[in-house]
Amino acid sequence: MINSAAPYLMDSFLNLLNPHQREAVCHNGEGLLVLAGAGTGKTRVLTSRIAWLLSEGHCQSRDIMAVTFTNKAAKEMRERLEVMVAFGFSGLTLGTFHGICHRLLRRHAVAAGVDKNFQIMDSSDQLTFIRRLLREKQVDEKEFPPTECRSYINAAKENGVRAAAAPVPHKRAAAMRELYSWYEESCRREHKADFAELLLAVVELLRKDADLRTHYARRFLHILVDEFQDTNALQYEWLKLLDSGDNHFFAVGDDDQSIYAFRGADPGNMLRFQEELRSNTIVRLEQNYRSTGNILHAANRLIATNHNRIGKNLKTDQGGGAPINIIRATKDIEEAANIVIATKQLLETNMVADEVAVLYRTNAQSRLLEQAMIEYAIPYRIYGGTRFYERLEVKHALAYLRLIAGDDRDALIRVINMPPRGIGTRAIEKLQETATQMGSNLFAALEAVQIPKIGQFAALLRKIRALYASGADLPTLARAAIEQSGLLEHYSAKTEDTERAENLREFVNGAVLFQTSETDNEDNSPLLQFIANAVLESGEAQGAPSNAVNLMTIHAAKGLEFMHVFVAGLEEGLFPTSQSLNSINTAAIEEERRLMYVALTRARRELSLHYAGSRQVYGETKYLPPSRFLNELPADCLSTDAVDTLATPVPSITSVPQPSFQRTRLPRPPMPTDEDNIPDMRYRAGDTVLHPRYGKGVVIRRQGNGDDLQVQVTFKKLGIKTFKAALAPLKKISG
Repeated sequence: MINSAAPYLMDSFLNLLNPHQREAVCHNGEGLLVLAGAGTGKTRVLTSRIAWLLSEGHCQSRDIMAVTFTNKAAKEMRERLEVMVAFGFSGLTLGTFHGICHRLLRRHAVAAGVDKNFQIMDSSDQLTFIRRLLREKQVDEKEFPPTECRSYINAAKENGVRAAAAPVPHKRAAAMRELYSWYEESCRREHKADFAELLLAVVELLRKDADLRTHYARRFLHILVDEFQDTNALQYEWLKLLDSGDNHFFAVGDDDQSIYAFRGADPGNMLRFQEELRSNTIVRLEQNYRSTGNILHAANRLIATNHNRIGKNLKTDQGGGAPINIIRATKDIEEAANIVIATKQLLETNMVADEVAVLYRTNAQSRLLEQAMIEYAIPYRIYGGTRFYERLEVKHALAYLRLIAGDDRDALIRVINMPPRGIGTRAIEKLQETATQMGSNLFAALEAVQIPKIGQFAALLRKIRALYASGADLPTLARAAIEQSGLLEHYSAKTEDTERAENLREFVNGAVLFQTSETDNEDNSPLLQFIANAVLESGEAQGAPSNAVNLMTIHAAKGLEFMHVFVAGLEEGLFPTSQSLNSINTAAIEEERRLMYVALTRARRELSLHYAGSRQVYGETKYLPPSRFLNELPADCLSTDAVDTLATPVPSITSVPQPSFQRTRLPRPPMPTDEDNIPDMRYRAGDTVLHPRYGKGVVIRRQGNGDDLQVQVTFKKLGIKTFKAALAPLKKISG
């Protein structure tokens, strides 16, 4: 039943949309492609579309499936919907491609021919599994590196190809196909599934089971897809299988930001979407709320060089803003100094360190930048460090949970001597020999092998498994995994491992939170759901924000924004890469240009582009010309110095001075004007903010201007609160 207040609440949110956003949200036709440029409010449009469908009575929550690529994006959408949909949206299917397919595969495991209690392998687990397989098959890892095998298998699955159908154009391909076949057989026998398998198994299930396919195609009347430019062949086929001919597809994406070809992403899916899924209408979101006019002018001109694109032109009401700087250094060490000195000057103008980002094409470029940051005592962080569920001690704890849930051989090998309990390599070999002699698995051999310390481990395993059998809840099992195993005591004993011990305690906190808020109580035990969730989220969660300058690759920066952005290493052979320059396919250079477009559009107010005349690469000095992307930028958005820099020939190497972090100081960036400091730039309708007392909220209205600006924020439990923007203790966390 629709709440009577819903239409009025929806009207208030629709009033916050610009005409093109509103056109997309209220579209009544069959399918719609929303071409959403950088900073144009695509998340707001997606969530508003769902809220509009529900509030207007076009469907029920269970009729909607919304798919995105990361759990972070799905969580943000859900949080926004909690504010927008006053009458709730239980039954809505919202999640990642892998997350939704995981649920479908568990639910229909018998029909898919898989064990319902299968375990998911993350990328690291998959590599360990492949290494073990190669050893068992006595394959030389130098000839067939495990990482190459993993890439081959994942690429084949993402193209919907099983081992039996893999092409064999040459001898090595035939060998890789055989390895793939062994891998498939081992995964079936041990009830394991990698990420790509989740999608492939569901696609195969829907292909063969017409009734099941019809059921879901008719159930999901509205299918919304985020970041459509990042879909690969398998994801696109899955969506097509869900097409009943009567449902409505709503795809949001930007072909100019398609930068994941190495993962199989195909921006051509956006064109196919129009042709194959009844979407003849395109709505272009071109009003940018992030960047200044000069930054957008540069980005528009750069990306227009690409030929294979649908086409759009970003615009802003913010004015031209500061011109773009291009800084040339003689050597890479000087480039790092230039960036760090300019960063130091920014911080001296009270720029918040977390609003500054240094972007680069490859991770290897961070070393000199880190060295310079340390030299100048500037706080920094490498964005995207080791994630929580990928930390060593946490993976040990997860392995114990896997052993509680079932017979997981890799988990057993991982923790049989962790923490150290005197079970060495020879004892493990003896265990494996006993299993072979018995014709059984390692778990049966645990009870049979005559080695006291292995017997003690078997007793521990029986003890913690008995908790599961007795119906113990998830937090109790998590505590058993770190306490009864001895992991917590092991890491608490050493001062240098204090952080690892705290991570284990946080692991239990995660289990408590998951038990109370995340389980769907539909198909599986909370333990199995928690393990699967940990693997699915592995690789997405970032470290806690801190007031430090951000260093990151451009790929890692996608979806983020900063007041000031430096882009380093703009040289031919580095960015664009030598591989793209040597490719006979122009698509490689076009993807590099899209990556540059992403780098430019991360900046809100100021942008500085850097390159060096020479650079150390694998211990050798390389002399690379400036990137072609610099010459593709329009002169009228560049600073005078930048235009002169591009017009001046690169000095010969004989004239290059000795490198030093000391150089002529860069001009101090202009101090912000009063107009720059008005709170309007910080609080926009639809922004998610954090209040130290009230928690997360969403800005729904602004009143006044300058020092008199007031913002109204709606909080989930407290309703609407009004703050004076100049004094509000609000921190913008997304927007």
